[in-house]
Amino acid sequence: MIINPHIHHWQNQHGDRQEIEKENLINDLNDLENEEKLHDQLNEITSIQIQVYICKYIGCPLKEKVYEKPNDFCRAHSMNITRINGRKYFWKCNNCQWKTYTLNTKRIRSKCIKCGKRKYNEASAYNTDKSKPKTTASKEKLILVNNKPKR
Repeated sequence: MIINPHIHHWQNQHGDRQEIEKENLINDLNDLENEEKLHDQLNEITSIQIQVYICKYIGCPLKEKVYEKPNDFCRAHSMNITRINGRKYFWKCNNCQWKTYTLNTKRIRSKCIKCGKRKYNEASAYNTDKSKPKTTASKEKLILVNNKPKR
C-alpha cells in the first residue's frame, strides 16, 4: 500500500488542530464552571462587615443613629462620634426587585422607595446576574459543540 506523504501530513495537522480545539473547549468549560461556582459563592454573601459611626452627643437629634460615615450635622461635635465595627445587610424587594440595605439590623422599617411594599428577601452583597454572561464567546462555542447531533 502506497501512502501519499502530503495526505498523511494533512491528516496529522488536521488531527492536531482538532485536539487543540478540543483542549480549548475543555478549558473554556472549566472557566465557565469556575465562574459559576464563584457566582454562587458571591450570591451567598448577604452581609459584610464595615465601620459604622454613631453619634453620642446628648443634645443631637441624630443620637444613637447608625451611619456609614460621620454625618455632616454631627461633625460639629465630632468628639462625641463613636466608630465601631458593624454589619451592612442587603435586601431585595419581593415586588420590584429594588435593592436596599440596613446597617447593624436585620429589621427593615421603611417601605420600598420604588413600589411602596414592605416585603423583602435577603439579597447578595454583590451585583451578580446569571442572565448576563461574562464570557459570551466561549459560551457560544460550547453551545455550538453541545448542539451537534449525537451519533
